[in-house]
Amino acid sequence: MSKIRLILLTFLSLALPALANSDKKFYENYHYKVMVKSSLESSVKDLKKYLTSVRAQINTYNKTKSEFHEQIEIDFVVSKNSKITLKKTLEKLGNLELISFEKIDFEDAIAKGRYQKALLDEMKKEYKSEFKALHQVKDTQSMRKTIDLIHKVDKDIYEQQKQIKAYKNDQNFHHYKVVLQAKLFSKKAPRISADGKIIDSNETDDRSVFIPSSAGIGYSLLQIELPVDGYSSAYYSGYEIKYMFNKDEQHLKIVTMNATTLPTITTEINDLFFISYGRNFYPLRFRSGRNILTNIYSGVDVGMYLASTVADVNSVRLFGTVHLGYELYSNDYFFLDTKIAYFLPFWSPEIINLRGIMYGLSFNLKL
Repeated sequence: MSKIRLILLTFLSLALPALANSDKKFYENYHYKVMVKSSLESSVKDLKKYLTSVRAQINTYNKTKSEFHEQIEIDFVVSKNSKITLKKTLEKLGNLELISFEKIDFEDAIAKGRYQKALLDEMKKEYKSEFKALHQVKDTQSMRKTIDLIHKVDKDIYEQQKQIKAYKNDQNFHHYKVVLQAKLFSKKAPRISADGKIIDSNETDDRSVFIPSSAGIGYSLLQIELPVDGYSSAYYSGYEIKYMFNKDEQHLKIVTMNATTLPTITTEINDLFFISYGRNFYPLRFRSGRNILTNIYSGVDVGMYLASTVADVNSVRLFGTVHLGYELYSNDYFFLDTKIAYFLPFWSPEIINLRGIMYGLSFNLKL
């Protein structure tokens, strides 16, 4: 008779979803990953502040670290009404990626849970009846196995009850698993000495720091080291626009400059136009560009420049610069920096008569 009941319950558990009411409530599971723009600590602080404001229930909080990344995984439940604002908050923290999404019908899930529990209850009754029969014949070994099975079923019943209760309580909530991730410094390949020993194995490469893309405008001043009358002015000033990529701090820059004094003859260079591609390097001791203040960096640029005289005689040449920069202030949205560079044309006679020191001040928006 008990086997017949099991068959009927199984049939009903399979047939029930087809009889479900059309007015359904759903439980949604989201799994997000965010590559943070600023430091991991400040991003976690901002997310926790938001979760506190919407009274979210944090289930788990785990921090892990690998060779290339450090990350914090937060598992929480929050009101359905916070769905849009939560997504906007995550987007502000960095590059948001949806890893997985699952939509669960509450009524269906609860109904299945109840019938699964009923099946487990019937199974427990079967095991208890079997245990009584074994007890009468004094089969000790089989009795122990049956007791273990009863304990396992009790555990499954408890978990099923727990899940049913969770579904009932969470009908106005969504479940989220959010991973906040920050890129770490990648290790350099170790160098091997002549005797086969590994040296510098713990050094880190400061070029692998994750920095958000940015676009900026600025003012530039070029002081010619050895100006020549009739060929170059002592100073050129102008404006620059630049774009910094979020990979290895590479940037593209365009600068236009004019002589600060009127040319004496028509052969004197009056205008300079630069286009260059370069890269910055942030030292580890200054947290690799993550500080609000005192972000020091160095870098190189290579590119082409167009020199125009008063008589519209133009010449295109290659050049290179090495620079040292200092970010005066930096936050999650913008940074203000200044730098000094040495400008060196790759052509004679410009290599002598146009080389000099370039000063810059720029305002940059993080994208």
